[in-house]
Amino acid sequence: MCSWWFCCINYRKSIILKASFFALTDDLKATQRKACQHRLFIYIDQIARSGSIRKAAERLHFASAINRQLIALEEELGTPLFQRLPRKMVLTAAGEALIHHVRQSFKEIEIAQMKIEELKGLRRGEVTVE
Repeated sequence: MCSWWFCCINYRKSIILKASFFALTDDLKATQRKACQHRLFIYIDQIARSGSIRKAAERLHFASAINRQLIALEEELGTPLFQRLPRKMVLTAAGEALIHHVRQSFKEIEIAQMKIEELKGLRRGEVTVE
């Protein structure tokens, strides 16, 4: 009877460990997906500013296939973000809406980073109590 109980406990621990592993794997995948989305938003911002995928890639010193990533995002959203003209790319209404939020989130991230830096300074300072 002890061996059966021991096997049940080990089996249960195995299931818990597997579930924990898969949860960590899912968290890692979600983090990687968010990082890829963040980079893609940076690319979209540069494409919007420069009007060209090639110029955006040059500015970002990036040689990978930005266009494929952009097309994949447009397919996921179900709408084009850019109107592709012969010599340049222009944001569509959906692209304008997205770029507004992208730039706003960049500003918020920058503000958060500045606040964190300010907090770091407070931890290192000296406090005198009289």
